[in-house]
Amino acid sequence: MKQENIIVKIWRILYPLGIYFGITQVVSFLSAFIIMIFIYYESMKRGITLNVINASDQLSEKLIQNGLYITLIAAIITIPILLIFYKRDKKRSFFINELPAKIKINDFAVVLLLAVSGCIFFNGLVTISNIAQYSKMYQQVSKIIFDSGIIVEVLAAGIFAPIVEEILFRGILYKRLKEYINPIAGIIISSLLFGIYHFNLVQFVYASLLGCILGYLMEKYKNIKVPILAHIGANMTAILLTECKPVSDLYKIQSVFLAVTICAFFILVLSALWIKKGKFTYGDISRIEE
Repeated sequence: MKQENIIVKIWRILYPLGIYFGITQVVSFLSAFIIMIFIYYESMKRGITLNVINASDQLSEKLIQNGLYITLIAAIITIPILLIFYKRDKKRSFFINELPAKIKINDFAVVLLLAVSGCIFFNGLVTISNIAQYSKMYQQVSKIIFDSGIIVEVLAAGIFAPIVEEILFRGILYKRLKEYINPIAGIIISSLLFGIYHFNLVQFVYASLLGCILGYLMEKYKNIKVPILAHIGANMTAILLTECKPVSDLYKIQSVFLAVTICAFFILVLSALWIKKGKFTYGDISRIEE
């Protein structure tokens, strides 16, 4: 394989992030343009004169209300584009002989246990640290996610966001990093980039920790479907803890919260050890992802 200079290496790592970010910004801009048309149309219909400040306030409110729709549309557009780069990368000489693991039902079960327990434990750490109060951006993001309606919440935050993020951060960024540095460093750096991409302190901490698990799963199974499944499981768990009132009410009781967080830690450790000691066969059964 031809040697690449440092600028080319950095460019290969960062430009996929730019693609996703750029698509999200374009979708946001077009959404803002369409929303402004409706705002001015409604004001004209009612005979109300809008000033710039009122129009800006209404636009901001509408963008927040429709934030998950923007995320969903951007993810749907970005996924096929990133898959092109992902499949192209798999043909590079560094990965040409790297086969994905054959996945059994019990593997999926343990991966889900790892993801769910990781979500609960990491969220518990964030709650105990009380860092949410220092991040207004996180409070705004939470409002966007959990005030959008359960259907779009599940589709955007629960399914499509995990798919696009795993293809990007584990399928492309991590595997490209692995061409230049050792796997552990690659997992850490891709996880930090994953955290930074969320643009707020709380999600930086949570996503960086979760990213380490997802990166480890990618390295262990060499199969993009595994971290995608884990990420979906973690996000669905977060949605359940917030949107299912009996569960969220129970979770707010301090003794229950502490007990669940501690149990989640032990399940997380045991699941990780089971995966670490597991012996997997690497072969053609998962070549469908190609």
